[in-house]
Amino acid sequence: MAVLAVAVAAPAAQAQDGPTLLINDCQHGKFKPRKIIITCADANFRVKGITWSSWTRQEARGHGTAVVNDCEPNCAEGTFHNYPIRLRAFRPQLEGGCVPGYVFTRLAWRFPGEKPEGVPRTARRRTVCPPSGP
Repeated sequence: MAVLAVAVAAPAAQAQDGPTLLINDCQHGKFKPRKIIITCADANFRVKGITWSSWTRQEARGHGTAVVNDCEPNCAEGTFHNYPIRLRAFRPQLEGGCVPGYVFTRLAWRFPGEKPEGVPRTARRRTVCPPSGP
């Protein structure tokens, strides 16, 4: 029984030898990306100029500039505004789709100062590879 446990644990350990990635453009993973799209459907909320203060296999923390569309009078004609933002990526899992290897599956953020109207000061979302096409 102990031999079986070692055999099962070995592949996971080998897979974790590489860096943990973060889905940065809604389709691909990257190690310490400088920009991330938060709203994949329209890119009306994204983060640029990211500086990562820590990046381990379990968690990454950084800060950058959120670029958010005010959607006034509508999103097609809206204006983008910049806000300081803090990021935390966590909950790594082995991905088999668009990102070979481990990827952070959660991204949390916090606006430490001014924040966009209608957007919560703190929030988080699941970051996963898009489903494969037929």
